[in-house]
Amino acid sequence: MSQTVARRIPIGPVQAYLNTRRLGTGKSQAILNWNYDLITGRTGDNLTEINARKGNETATMVVTIADLKPIQLRNAMAMAKSLTNNTMITDNFLSSTTVAIRRDEMYALTGSGGSATGYLTLPVNHVSDTVAIYSLDYETEYVNGVNFGTAGSAVFRLTGATDALAPLSGQYVMVHYDGNSTASYVRGGGADALLESELRLVGKDAAGKYLQFRAWRAVREGAMNIQINAKGEYEGAQLTFRLLGSVSAYNKGSQLFEISIED
Repeated sequence: MSQTVARRIPIGPVQAYLNTRRLGTGKSQAILNWNYDLITGRTGDNLTEINARKGNETATMVVTIADLKPIQLRNAMAMAKSLTNNTMITDNFLSSTTVAIRRDEMYALTGSGGSATGYLTLPVNHVSDTVAIYSLDYETEYVNGVNFGTAGSAVFRLTGATDALAPLSGQYVMVHYDGNSTASYVRGGGADALLESELRLVGKDAAGKYLQFRAWRAVREGAMNIQINAKGEYEGAQLTFRLLGSVSAYNKGSQLFEISIED
């Protein structure tokens, strides 16, 4: 690639925006798929095609997002209240609320007895009857009410327990429980309409010059696969947006997108 082209077209990742709200950092690529059918015509007994026009013009933008937080997922899911009201559903997103999240943590249980005094205190209040305790190798599952008890945020060994949990003070175990945690959530599915947004992809070259791809009307379509992978590199979430035109404004309506490169 020539140096001139490299300076004008960013090679690295881009920022993605929906209605000026940052959707996420582009991880590796953004691909514009622009297609239309070519409709040709003949006259009389002329065997050659003498005119042509476009038909069934479509455009999609596929972008791979490297980071998606709940507030960004809310925009990526793009669920609108109704077909006639292009505003986002707010009930399916809530920040800084209490969510019961299943947790797993390693602790040492010390002492034994029938009360919570002086024993293990979980970092968050657990949901009643959700505590499960296992040996470190998960070969043994201990029984609530027989081997251990709970009270509030406390977990303690019961007096008279007959298995390995009772006699060994300080034994390490795995504690699983539903903990009431402060979190943000986003809920997907069930909406009848899609939110229409302005889509922008913005990149910067080595000289600090900006490139902007802008689609005035975009709705997300197709599959959105979110990978949960604790071992390998996060491949990112791939989002596909269908670009729409508007018959009410020719200069930026019947056109589907605009590409701007800073001089």
